[in-house]
Amino acid sequence: VEVNIIEGQETIFESLDGTVEVMISENTVITLNGEEINSITLEPVINPNPDTSLMFFSDVYDFQPSGVTFSPPITITINYGEINLPPGLSEEDLVIFYYDGEAWVALDTFVDQDNNLLVVNVNHFTKFVVATETSNVVSDVSSSEFEESEDDYLIDEDKSFNWLLITLIMLIVLSIVFFYIAFRKR
Repeated sequence: VEVNIIEGQETIFESLDGTVEVMISENTVITLNGEEINSITLEPVINPNPDTSLMFFSDVYDFQPSGVTFSPPITITINYGEINLPPGLSEEDLVIFYYDGEAWVALDTFVDQDNNLLVVNVNHFTKFVVATETSNVVSDVSSSEFEESEDDYLIDEDKSFNWLLITLIMLIVLSIVFFYIAFRKR
């Protein structure tokens, strides 16, 4: 999405998929390298730098031109929809992160659980994503939940053993029947 900004007017635009909304107030000055600009773009992209310390819950959105600054800050709202969160994780754990060229940095994010929205104010453009730190997922799972899943694994292992035992017994019985029939004719 490419948007032309009209000086002195509030500008609101969305990503093509309707997931991201950007609001630029009427008195915002938009600059790149000290010069005012009036055209910006928003594109979903493939994760530019996979980070195993984060669990992503949205596409990565690339706001261009990178390095554009806003005074006062603009508002970015991302709709995270109805997602299935891993056990121990709540909507309050979701955060909008931005990419600083080397790492993903968490922003102070307002979570509107009723409408499935995350809202941040930013003063520059770069790449943004909805994520949580993977340590939140692991540390929030209670030991009783882990024990239950461990027990489920053992039950599955017992089932596999039972099927192996049944198969082995069937092979022995079939072999006995085969030899009985074969030697009975002699």
